[in-house]
Amino acid sequence: EPLGEGDRKRTYLALDTNLDRKVALALVKPEAARSDPEGTRREVEILCQAGNHDSIVTLHDSGVFEGTEYLVLEFLPGGTLRDYLDKQRRRNRRVPVAEVMQFGRQLARAVSQVHQRGLIHRDIAPANVWLDERHVAHLGDFDSAILTGAPQDPQAMPPTTEAYASPEQIAGGRLDERSDLYSLGAVLYELVTGQRP
Repeated sequence: EPLGEGDRKRTYLALDTNLDRKVALALVKPEAARSDPEGTRREVEILCQAGNHDSIVTLHDSGVFEGTEYLVLEFLPGGTLRDYLDKQRRRNRRVPVAEVMQFGRQLARAVSQVHQRGLIHRDIAPANVWLDERHVAHLGDFDSAILTGAPQDPQAMPPTTEAYASPEQIAGGRLDERSDLYSLGAVLYELVTGQRP
């Protein structure tokens, strides 16, 4: 069944028949593969470089099947943080402070791991944070991530979620780790207030 769709991929709940487990199967859209032929390889390399971490979505496999590029990712049944925020809003509730603190710690650890591995995520937003069955946050969607010291051409970089992007990112300026911290702050602000900054 469908789990979500972004600019580059459609993600489905699937069954890994070898290990009898549920997984998230992300299929790269043909138009995205044509416009950025190296995009999937780059994302796989970045996910591998990010390493294993309790608060980062795990990549299990990747490849091409009948011309369609795919990623097999850890399935996190709690949905996205965006789903959770929307559910709280519909119920006219705020996220409890204890949960905001918990999500903040988990995401800060994930961002620290990403930065220690020489990466900038560039797209920290509620739709790119997945929750597991224990309500633990996992940072995902590394489509837009870049290497810390890599040349930066704003025109060539994949799009990000503008509502959470740092001012320098929106202005097409040079990014560093502080850009991710700004985005994390914007996510936490929304968790606390129920509104985007």
